[in-house]
Amino acid sequence: MKKTMSIKQDRPGQTKSSAAITKPRGVKPLPEAAQEPAAQVNEHYANSEVSRVTFEYFDASAKEVLIGGSFNHWQPSTTPMTQQRGGKWSAELLLKPDHYEYRFVVDGEWKDDPMACGYSPNPFNGLNSVREVKSSGSHSSGQPQRS
Repeated sequence: MKKTMSIKQDRPGQTKSSAAITKPRGVKPLPEAAQEPAAQVNEHYANSEVSRVTFEYFDASAKEVLIGGSFNHWQPSTTPMTQQRGGKWSAELLLKPDHYEYRFVVDGEWKDDPMACGYSPNPFNGLNSVREVKSSGSHSSGQPQRS
């Protein structure tokens, strides 16, 4: 079967093409991407105990804010935060119920989370911020846990 194509010219210098395209046999269409990425992630983790956890930091003069912790093997470059309005920075992570320690890296300098629920001493004579992620069913509701 041949495909036919015609080119129409409505105005000088403007062309439109119309082609009769048929769907190949035996090829399944991809599912429509109507869902938001977060909904697709929730669907992927539907049977696991994973919660969406939001970390927030406030610094209107910051150029870059990263977060490093036990959840990303203390590699802050893997978890950049997104700048919001009014000096707010945020990152949303998928975490299993556990005890996590973390710190922010603001323009290259490690910083405490002033809004942390707790702190734990670290080997550098400082404190790590602590976040407890509990198995509360919040992963199924889609509501993130906030600091």
